[in-house]
Amino acid sequence: MASQTGFGTHININSKLDCSISGQYMLDFGKEIHTEIETDAIHIEKLDYSSPHGHLLITMSFNYNFANLW
Repeated sequence: MASQTGFGTHININSKLDCSISGQYMLDFGKEIHTEIETDAIHIEKLDYSSPHGHLLITMSFNYNFANLW
């Protein structure tokens, strides 16, 4: 299970080109699973406790309008 929130904006450079920047933070809930790979075996361990942990996602893109479709 996870929950996320984010924000973003568009910056118009000229009438055909813009830059989009957005960020999201995702908070995961649940029990973690740890794995170890050895030469002849894979060890999988599921932790007994649950703890929230999260990660940040950042996206930046440049968009160019080739045609005016609407």
